Amino acid sequence: MGHIDQVKAELISAGRPIALDLAEVGLVDVECIRFLNACEADGIPAEHCSPYVRKWMSRERGEKERI
Repeated sequence: MGHIDQVKAELISAGRPIALDLAEVGLVDVECIRFLNACEADGIPAEHCSPYVRKWMSRERGEKERI
């Protein structure tokens, strides 16, 4: 997504605990999924993810699906 660089810059300048609110995000690509995983690995939670985004994030991290 073309806005990832802008979000990265805002995260760097925030200087306080933050979270990413994905309530209005409906379409993502693999670059976005990798960015969200990197954010969570750095302690920045992705909140209000759609189930398909959360599942894709898990798959990208190589996690097995739970039945």
